Parts: sequence; C-alpha cells; structure tokens
Amino acid sequence: MMVQTPQGGSLNVTVPMGMQPGAVFEVDTSTGMASANPLAPQMAQQPMMPGQMQQPMMMPGQMQQPMMMPGQMQQPMMMPGQMQQPMMMPGQMQMPQVPVVDGWTILSQMPSGQVQEKVRWGEVLTQLIGIEVDFANKYVVLDPAGNEVFLFAEQTDFCKRQMKRGCCAECVGWDVDVLTIFGGQNTPFLKMHRENTFTVCCFNRPVTQLTEVASGNLIGSIRDPWAVCNLTFDLMGPDGADVLKGKGGCCQWGLCCQLPFGPCATVEFDIEDCKTNQSVGHITKKVPSCLKFLVDSGVDNYEVDLNGVENPQWKAMLFALSVFIDFRYFSVTQDPSQVGQDGLIGMAGDAF
Repeated sequence: MMVQTPQGGSLNVTVPMGMQPGAVFEVDTSTGMASANPLAPQMAQQPMMPGQMQQPMMMPGQMQQPMMMPGQMQQPMMMPGQMQQPMMMPGQMQMPQVPVVDGWTILSQMPSGQVQEKVRWGEVLTQLIGIEVDFANKYVVLDPAGNEVFLFAEQTDFCKRQMKRGCCAECVGWDVDVLTIFGGQNTPFLKMHRENTFTVCCFNRPVTQLTEVASGNLIGSIRDPWAVCNLTFDLMGPDGADVLKGKGGCCQWGLCCQLPFGPCATVEFDIEDCKTNQSVGHITKKVPSCLKFLVDSGVDNYEVDLNGVENPQWKAMLFALSVFIDFRYFSVTQDPSQVGQDGLIGMAGDAF
C-alpha cells in the first residue's frame, strides 16, 4: 500500500500478515518493510453496546460503588461515628418510655390523695342470692391530678375472710399488699399485716403493722385503742412511740345513718401531731354516688389531706389508716344469723 513519508515523498509499504485494522507498526523507509520491533499496543476504547452505561474511571484510593439493579433503592452512606437507626416494621408504633418512679418519691410530692374502694361484684351477686360470700377488698389511690399511683389489694385467704363476721370479726387477722402502679408499673411497695388476736373490749386491741417490701423494715403500726362512743386511732413509729392520732368522734350523721347525700354521706377524721397536738391532716370518708350506693352500700371513698405532713413514711401511714378504718368499721359482712333471710332465698322462704 502507498503511504506518504514525513518528507513528502511516497513509499510502498508491505502490511504484515495478521495485522488488525487500526494497528500501529514501524516501517523501514528504505525498504517499506515492517520493523521487527513493533510498537507497544495502545489501549483502545472498546465500543459500547446500545443501552450500556460507561463506568467512570476511579481516582487512586477511591472505593468503587456497587452497581444497583433496576428498582433497587440506594442506601445512604453513614458518616464516621454515626449510629444506624433500627428500621421499624410497617404499622409498628414506637411507644414512649415512661420513667419508673419509686413509691417514696411519689408520696413526697403528694399534698393530698383519694382512696377509692372497688366494687366486689362477686359479693354483690352472692348477696342478691341471700348467702353473702366475702371477697377480697381492693383500693386504688389517686393523686391530685387523678393519676392512679398505688393499689391496696387484700391477700387474706378465702376461709379467713369468711370469719370476719359476728363475734369473730374483732379477732381475725388480714393481709394487704400495696403496689406502686404509677406509669403502668406493678411494683410491690408496702405490706399491711394484722395478726389473729383474742380481742375482748379493752383487752388485746388489734394492731396492724406496715412494712417496706424491698428492705423488710418496719415503717410503723396502727392501733385501734379502746374508746367509749368514740373512734380513735394511734399511729406509731418503728420504735412504738405515738406519732399521729386520728379522731373521729361519735356525733356524726354519717355514722348513724349512711346515705349518699347531705351530711349522711361523709364521716370526718381529724389527724393530730402527738408532739404539738396540732391538726396536720384530715381524712374524709364519702359515699361515692347514689348508683354505687344502690349497687353496693359498703363501697366508700376516702379523701386524705396531707398538707401538714412532710415525712413520706407518715403519708404512707395515713393512706394505710384509711384502709384500716374501712376494714374495721365500714366493710360490713353479713352476720351468720342473717344467712338465708335476705335476697332470693329470703323471698322464697317468705313465699312458702
């Protein structure tokens, strides 16, 4: 083949066998024959197929990114020290974390509270039949904002509960567990315990002890002393010394005629400091409503005023006193002599 030399002349060049189109080789200008030392092949760009995307060249130290398939979502790159957030399943809702608060902290921030007795529907149904079966009592303590903070749950066994009637009511012991339920927790906090005693008038008066579950330490005790025509309660510290005293008197309409309205719906108990003889709190027993009174006349609420009490332990004692008062005087169980005289059995007996 004829080619032009750099000097402008013509030269007949013999192309070596096996040369591909576009290849480069040296030529002897005197003979037109290919040199024995061909030039190093230069890297030619490969032709691209239709629809194929050219890959960019990488700089030294640059990490190659993997290619994504069609429809694949690219994951964002994380910066050094950045913590990856866990992925949530569709429809999964993240619940807010509620801090767990211990019972003493709750009591220290409560200037007052309300103790609400729960209706025992099993007891209501058995009473309608005419043979009342005593069920375990439950009380919920609410703070001034209406939040449920504590639960007093009776743990007395079934047989012992049935003995809390007639002449045995003064002697039978009972147990109550106090749980912290604020924020959805169910943490054991305190325990009330009264031993079985042989109590007759002023002899061997009943005493209930209040202990902390976590440490087992005695917080204090509550005693119902002997009093004629009066309702009095002594609150003692761990050493047995009197700390607070509750006085209810006897001339109150709510004691003589319990009704869901007017002065007959409340019974007042004043709380005094034994050192100063000054009033530091108040407990008011109230009939909740006409509807609850008709369903179960033995269900009561207790409003506890703690404005003059700063020690959280004595605040706990006053809430326990509300339950103690209800157990002693207002949680009335059917007398054995009245079994079968009321309810459906009594109506059937009167018919025949």
